[in-house]
Amino acid sequence: MTARKIASLVFILVSCTGMSVAQSNLGNALGKIGSAIEKRYKSQKEKERSSRPSSERYYGPEPGNQLFGGVYYDCYPYSRDAKVTDGRQERNIVDTYSSRTTSDPIYHHKALQSIFIPDYINFNEYDRRGNRVSSTSCRVTKMDAKAFYESYASSATITGNISLIPKYAFYKSSIHSLTLKNGTMHIGEYAFGKCDNLYTVSLPATLRTIGPNAFRGCGFRNLWLPETVTSISHHAFAECLYLNNLNLPKNITVLEPYTFYKCQQLQWISLSNITSFGDGCFLGSGITEVDFGKYTKSLGRYLFGCRPNGPGCDSRDFIDSKITCIMVEAAYPPACSYETFDGINVRDCTLIVPLGSADLYSKQPGWNLFKKVIEMNF
Repeated sequence: MTARKIASLVFILVSCTGMSVAQSNLGNALGKIGSAIEKRYKSQKEKERSSRPSSERYYGPEPGNQLFGGVYYDCYPYSRDAKVTDGRQERNIVDTYSSRTTSDPIYHHKALQSIFIPDYINFNEYDRRGNRVSSTSCRVTKMDAKAFYESYASSATITGNISLIPKYAFYKSSIHSLTLKNGTMHIGEYAFGKCDNLYTVSLPATLRTIGPNAFRGCGFRNLWLPETVTSISHHAFAECLYLNNLNLPKNITVLEPYTFYKCQQLQWISLSNITSFGDGCFLGSGITEVDFGKYTKSLGRYLFGCRPNGPGCDSRDFIDSKITCIMVEAAYPPACSYETFDGINVRDCTLIVPLGSADLYSKQPGWNLFKKVIEMNF
């Protein structure tokens, strides 16, 4: 009841009962008290609303759009964007799995079984009593680093609206399968690093770059890289112990250092478009035969193996290469060093070079180590 109504009722009461002036003054006093109470109440409600974070009023996803196990969101109603967060901010967020309020990071959720991040999600704003006061449709466009760090989920499907999968997003998570939708362009550092249970990966035709250690230590055997990929950073597939089949897109012309470090099951890969190889690209891999294309310009150190105390080795280890045959289609020997072929048995390994170039190869550092040289007309 408003202060005006209270004052009106008091005036009517005074008029009908013939109260004295003193009594009417009492009515005026009551009206002022009512007005003060109402003003104080409104001020207090406004103060509470402005001082507490929006998440305490909270934005919750609409039923049917909830993610399994509970995923944290930041919703921006004015920009109509939403961001998947790691839940570490000081806030109270609704856990959609257990229907309770929590502030624990998402990777602590052992109940998290499946992750599905949609293109859009509807956010409803609720008051403290749980009444919906507004609704906003937000486009999911971003994800925080470490959002699913050490997650227990077994699968993940991510909207293409998220163009960048940030660093450590799924680091050491338990996912078995991964699907990235069209629109995703970049995979950040260690985004899926150490996901040793990750066996099935589907990458979109929009993918451009794969960051450092992005898939390091994953468990897949086969991986198809879309032709749109233009950059693969160092250690991107290092220690993928079971990887035995992988294509290199035509736009990839440089292999960064240790790209396939210790990929023990990788026995062959097409390198026809690669012009430059960084240090240790295939160090500790299972490759037995290699074909360097005619555009090859330079080879880094410790390409296939190394000695103890070498920069690519543990100080106690000697990584012996399994290479038995090297074919080079370049008429002029690519630049290399004596350390390039560390760990290779150069006495027994066969070197195949273009017709008429054997003498030239025999005079170049590194290449002159090989004892079995055969010329071939490519």
